[in-house]
Amino acid sequence: MISKTIVRKLMVALFVISISVASASETGLFRKMIETEYTDDRLEAIDNAAETVSISQTTGQTTVEISQAYYEGNRIYISYHVNGAAEILDGLELEDGSFADITAGGEVQQDDGTVIGWRECIVPEDELAETQTFCLAYRIPESEEKQLLKFTLEQHPYNQYLQGASLAETFQARAILYTGKVDLKGIIVMTSPEQAASWIAWQEGEEDTGADVIVCWNLYQNDALVSTDLCGESAVNGTEEVTFAVMFPFMDNLSNLTLVPEYSEGGEKPEEAIVLELMNQEYEEAPLVSLSNPWTELPAKQQLEEVTGICFSIPEDAENILYRCLQDEGLAEVQFSRDGDEYYVRAVNQTEGRPDDISGLYYEWMDEETFSFGNCSGIFGRARDGSRWVERCLWVDPNHEVNWSLAVFTEDPGSLDIVGIAEKICLPDNAGISD
Repeated sequence: MISKTIVRKLMVALFVISISVASASETGLFRKMIETEYTDDRLEAIDNAAETVSISQTTGQTTVEISQAYYEGNRIYISYHVNGAAEILDGLELEDGSFADITAGGEVQQDDGTVIGWRECIVPEDELAETQTFCLAYRIPESEEKQLLKFTLEQHPYNQYLQGASLAETFQARAILYTGKVDLKGIIVMTSPEQAASWIAWQEGEEDTGADVIVCWNLYQNDALVSTDLCGESAVNGTEEVTFAVMFPFMDNLSNLTLVPEYSEGGEKPEEAIVLELMNQEYEEAPLVSLSNPWTELPAKQQLEEVTGICFSIPEDAENILYRCLQDEGLAEVQFSRDGDEYYVRAVNQTEGRPDDISGLYYEWMDEETFSFGNCSGIFGRARDGSRWVERCLWVDPNHEVNWSLAVFTEDPGSLDIVGIAEKICLPDNAGISD
């Protein structure tokens, strides 16, 4: 059985709004974002930790400046200021051509027409280094050439670790959390065949099973709620384990912390809490980084096809292409942008049956309907994601024994033929996709 990942909050909606703020140079830009309609509970901590960089580059009539940056563990945070017309591309590039994928961020437009924004990106495990050079990529209207603004940072390690376990009557769970100057994050691994089966049924839409599923873990200190999970990423591993990637705001005081499970029907159950204890400061952090980022980034389509054995096509005008896979599961993923829309393609070998939902998206899908092309058949659905729409197709290609998913985040779903795009993506002979 393949892993099925539900991501409730990691699909990031970047947006532009008009606000009144002072000059971008007066205070930290991370802190300025708190003053806007955009909110992230970690922005003040990021602003406190970030170093002033103030590296800028002028191209034509446009100046892009990286104001602040901070590199901690496997995460890189930057704030930037744009004076002129420029499209800031998602993520950050590294000098060897690899890619640090974006996990959070936002932009705001000031009254004077300039833009301030921030990004959080995850650095691939095999690219982690004590000193790293990153590149912020952008394009300006008068040029199709991608511009790169380079900057170099020293890595700050995580400095405190916590662990704990729960021996509830119906499951066992263990947690490892770590923190630096930005947030408290980590992994909870729960062993329970019943919960794993319920999660699979719940993910497949069988919500009338009556199962009471643990949907998240909330952080308490001295029996008072500190924060709900900011991450919200969960995965079913095999038939017995459910893994939760959790994240909470930064805390100076890490004493008397517990993680309380919250059930879909029964609510919180403090009696099943995981009690967290500080670990030895010399704890090896590499396994934590590996757990928090199970994806392997690959440099090109050819390598992804060789690793997974799955062939596919992508649009000729695709930009910001990212290839990655979950090697243990043989799950391939391609991310790219096109005409301002964000696309996510996933594929895994499957010999028969209905398509599994491997999209990693959890929405209340509406307008669901079936579709077919060639020997393939599947289901289409649409949902709201803030100010945007997300459309998703799931289908099985019996000729090549592949289960596919295609999702697109767009402002204008009426302009897309997502089923037509799906057909051309899964059939490599249909090169030069157009819609």
